Amino acid sequence: DQPRRSPPGRPGGDQARRGAGEESHGGVPEPEERDVTDEAVGKIGDMLLRNAKLAELHLDSNRITAEGAAALSTALITNETLAVLTLNDNRGVGDRGVVYLIGALEHNTALRTLGVERCGVNEGGSGGSKASGSRKAVNRLEQILRVAPREAPRRRLSRHRDRPLGAQDGDKGAIRLAEALADNTQVRQLWLRGCNVGDPGARALASCLEQNMAVVDLFLGNNSIGDTGLVAISDALVSSNLTLVSLEMNDNRVEESGLDAFVQALEKNTSVLVASFDGNPCAMDSGKIESLQAMLTA
Repeated sequence: DQPRRSPPGRPGGDQARRGAGEESHGGVPEPEERDVTDEAVGKIGDMLLRNAKLAELHLDSNRITAEGAAALSTALITNETLAVLTLNDNRGVGDRGVVYLIGALEHNTALRTLGVERCGVNEGGSGGSKASGSRKAVNRLEQILRVAPREAPRRRLSRHRDRPLGAQDGDKGAIRLAEALADNTQVRQLWLRGCNVGDPGARALASCLEQNMAVVDLFLGNNSIGDTGLVAISDALVSSNLTLVSLEMNDNRVEESGLDAFVQALEKNTSVLVASFDGNPCAMDSGKIESLQAMLTA
């Protein structure tokens, strides 16, 4: 089953549709057809964080990828008015983008219709290193949209936007951040890309995940995390954490032993739907990546 299409219009609600580049009544620009990229979606997401009127947003048939879906998911975590969002015919969204949306919709109380038809779900990825949980992801989306969650929206913590880490970047900052988040119940997405985090910081974050049951998406790309750090995270996923949905580890230093530990963790952990290891030494082994794909799509 596919997520429901949105109705052609909803009387009395502000709308943003593909058009001539004008602004809608809600203050969100109507994008040019097929011209919307992830950069533009990031700006739309920023405006949705402040917008209290928009009820419908249609971004069909554009060039949006998983990164754009991540930007929209950030806005959806706190947005309380958007009821219809369509991303149909954006094949770059893929499995990973759908999972980002799941992370937001777990606690979004407003959205009723999400269109992700022909968005590249279950079409695989380039380079043989993109892993997905497409069927489980789509099932979870359908379940969320059938039964609207009732909890308050959660927040995203990012070094780029919400709470800059500044001079605390690196392992020292990651350790302090992990301590602060251990009992936090609000932060849903944690972005620590390019923060000079190594194995000590990853071990601290793993300890945090053993206690924290709120973080859904963890972005650790472009750091210096190796096997030791990933093994610690894997242990946390086995011992207690059942809430993390996606883990992004691109461009780190993970080798075969670290990836093996993560794959073994997935034999017991049922929450993780997406994991990516592009740019790591382990990504050179297609057999290992295929094993990871098999675990995530089972």
